[in-house]
Amino acid sequence: SAVLGADLDGRFYFRDGFFCESGFLALLHVVAVLLDADKKLSDLLRPIQRYRVAREIIFRNANRDDAIRQLADAHPDGEMMELSGLRIRYPDWWIHVRPGGGKDVLLVNIETRTRKALDQKLAELKPILGERLSPNSNLGV
Repeated sequence: SAVLGADLDGRFYFRDGFFCESGFLALLHVVAVLLDADKKLSDLLRPIQRYRVAREIIFRNANRDDAIRQLADAHPDGEMMELSGLRIRYPDWWIHVRPGGGKDVLLVNIETRTRKALDQKLAELKPILGERLSPNSNLGV
């Protein structure tokens, strides 16, 4: 019964729209909020920003199931959930790793508090995750 559902690929689903996906409806809601608030979007988001977001990153790893197990073994103190891959959560960062469409592909979403921490985590995890294929290092809001 959630009012809104969304994913990192930019899809938005609205309960009151028969749960259909509508980027246009999401845009209209954002425009309405901006008009009412008379502030920049970045100013409205700043108080609720919890993490810095890296877009989904693609890694090549011939042993992707082993890599997911190694990631879990390397973070035994993290809160773990296995749902469509593995999510490991800490108070100041989290990562979700899942097999991709290709037999040697890992799809990774990771969020941290700062850009510096994001770069450090990616460097730390690279030996487990494998070769980074997507160069996208742009951070979301």
